[in-house]
Amino acid sequence: MPETGKGPRGKDVVLLMASDNKGNQGQPIHNLRERVIENRQEYADWHGYTFYQVDFDELDFSGPVVWKKILAIQKAFAAHPEAEWIWWLDLDAIIMTPNVALSTYLLHPSVLEKRLLKDVVVKHTPHNGSSVAAEDVNLIIAQDHNGLNAGSLFLRRGAWTRMLLDAWTDPYVIEHHKDKGKEQDALIHFVKEYDEVLNHTGFVDQHIMNAYHVGGEHMKWQEGDICVHFAGCWVANACNEVFEKRWSTRTTVPEKYLKAPRQFP
Repeated sequence: MPETGKGPRGKDVVLLMASDNKGNQGQPIHNLRERVIENRQEYADWHGYTFYQVDFDELDFSGPVVWKKILAIQKAFAAHPEAEWIWWLDLDAIIMTPNVALSTYLLHPSVLEKRLLKDVVVKHTPHNGSSVAAEDVNLIIAQDHNGLNAGSLFLRRGAWTRMLLDAWTDPYVIEHHKDKGKEQDALIHFVKEYDEVLNHTGFVDQHIMNAYHVGGEHMKWQEGDICVHFAGCWVANACNEVFEKRWSTRTTVPEKYLKAPRQFP
């Protein structure tokens, strides 16, 4: 982070979205991609962030599609050398509180220090506690009931992040984590086995950056949380229903700040 202690602003942040245009786990949401693009572009425009899209079909990778998110992150860092932070957010998520700036919400060092969970137990690892200072954090992520969830994560530019992304896409790693869990299981493996990864990973309450549409106090979206993620909505065959419910109650960017007319009220 900058030595001045100031958090990232404007073009320091890239909001990254990528997809293969195939919807959400076979449960179609009406105009999902178009609505999410508008939702995130409006948010980025309001705060001066860069909104960057990647088409999975354009990435040269023949393995499971979930691994392409890592290639997309690498591409985003390369395309935007000015960016300090990249926020990866899965397609099936809505920015619910666009008036919130990422610096004052999470990324400013003093804010992040307060958000970080102290002595957090990392699920599926022998680590009974992990506590990292904000200045050492290069990856910000949350855990759900299954462990680390990579549906929403922040990565800070630097040698550590390049190392992580390179290791994450290593053919050997992909081959040994190609079943259920895939890229998330690989990340859990890194955290479990390598202190160099654990000691630069900051954990926050799930609802802060990866709130779900259902769940308990620390999991479910609460008023003021920045986004809601519809992970697992396909289990109950309810993706479109729960998406529409949250879409209709989201806070929208004031029209005077829009750079283009809103197509999806």
